[in-house]
Amino acid sequence: MKIAFINGSPEQGNSVSKRILEEMQAYFSEKYDCEKFHFYSGSFPGRDQMFQRMMFCEIWLFALPVEENRIPAHMEGLLEEWESLLKGRGNSRKIYAVSECGAYDGRQNKEVLEILENWCMQTESCWGQGIGLGAGGVLLSMEEIPMGQGPKKDLGKALEELAGHIKEGETGENLYLGINVSRFFCRSAAEYGWQFQRELEG
Repeated sequence: MKIAFINGSPEQGNSVSKRILEEMQAYFSEKYDCEKFHFYSGSFPGRDQMFQRMMFCEIWLFALPVEENRIPAHMEGLLEEWESLLKGRGNSRKIYAVSECGAYDGRQNKEVLEILENWCMQTESCWGQGIGLGAGGVLLSMEEIPMGQGPKKDLGKALEELAGHIKEGETGENLYLGINVSRFFCRSAAEYGWQFQRELEG
């Protein structure tokens, strides 16, 4: 089985989407051929070649942030472009996704997952399952905490379920969750991050 891990974050360095895909890859042994792709803009060198390699993958796993309750603009454009290339080709691939947002409530990702589900219908693909993660930005400050423990308890369970469905080619209900910390902690972590960023830029 060949799996495409598709990072849709516009951030070229470290990002929550990148981190989620790294965590997901830990659930797959060497018998699974997992290839990483990062579409950080609508146009960059090698973009079309990356898409051609993706076409050989039976499973596509997206990880992407929410921007104003929608898919990032560059990814929306790419999905529209890919739709015309996939439609009518007897497409049997399965699509899975993890969408993350800064809001505390994971259901803020609902619209993005619905957009991807509708895109699957248009491209004659099969929607597998989606995860909507709230307070995703906090993950970058918790890299030393093992997945499935403490603040990452619920996320670990969700990613494990998603990985199991991918391995078996199964479908599942979309899951909406957040990091296992209080709203106050999330707000404080965000404010610290903004202050730290301003100091770097200043």
